[in-house]
Amino acid sequence: MTKGNQLRLKRDKYGLSSLSFTEYQILERAWDDLFKLGRMVIAYPLSPEFFFYIYVISPILSGSASPWGWKSLPSTFETREDQVKAIDILQKRRFHSILSSLHLLKSEILESHNDDIKEKRENQLKAIHLALKKSELEDSLSELQKFYLSPKKQTDKTGLEFRDIPGSIVKAICNSFAIDGVPNIPLLRQVNKGELSKHLEKVRKSDAYLLANDINSLSRSELQEACFERCISTYKKDDKTLKNNLKQWIRLINNPVISPVGAPLPAVPTSKTSKNKASATTVQSNVNLQNYRLTMMCLHTAKACKTDEYTQMFRDLLV
Repeated sequence: MTKGNQLRLKRDKYGLSSLSFTEYQILERAWDDLFKLGRMVIAYPLSPEFFFYIYVISPILSGSASPWGWKSLPSTFETREDQVKAIDILQKRRFHSILSSLHLLKSEILESHNDDIKEKRENQLKAIHLALKKSELEDSLSELQKFYLSPKKQTDKTGLEFRDIPGSIVKAICNSFAIDGVPNIPLLRQVNKGELSKHLEKVRKSDAYLLANDINSLSRSELQEACFERCISTYKKDDKTLKNNLKQWIRLINNPVISPVGAPLPAVPTSKTSKNKASATTVQSNVNLQNYRLTMMCLHTAKACKTDEYTQMFRDLLV
């Protein structure tokens, strides 16, 4: 019996709390590896040339320099050195994603001939600017709640919604998560949205694991992996800080930030006797948690931009 099957049986019998975070990650990677193997089996008879280039030549030439090099093959092909390099590359890509996304929004304001789009982008940039000026994560989230409040009732399993997010920014975010995606052109761009949604679904499942377990029991390497998965900076952070940041993440997932100054929610019928109670329930049910997770990831990345050594050169240019 394989390690993955053993862990799956253990989880099914005793629940998520019976697994360590490392075991949980192994179980998740097992599914990914199975999918990759299936894709390789299908690709070879269809086009041996394509198979040879994608699964042999490309990884050899790119090594750890490209996410495709180490993401296209099952995890057994990754060395610890490859994983460390890949994490460093992805962290830098996340910084670039934040900067390029702000640039893309500004470009649409300057270049678009559509007044409605200009006004929309100006309001988005204004909200982002206000959020980035806040020192506390909760305060930053309250400025961006239009992104995660939905006119429809939501559940924990509701997928990521792409209201008013330019396709170019979706592509930039995909790159920051080692998702190569496809060019940002009509029809094809839906693939990028699907891939980003799949990535956020993995984070949702990982949150479910953390909810079922004690964060204090995580080892340092597990803490770093869990934080990196959520774009929480691990740079020069001790274990206590990492644990507090993860606990804050889970607390905010359980109790999303809703501010009275945020986007107005759609009117929902309530009884006269329980109007206040129903209103609170309505607010909670209108939070799209996948959009909420993505918002927190972006804020954590932006916060790390202010202190990381790699972004020092960008900060120096602004002085």
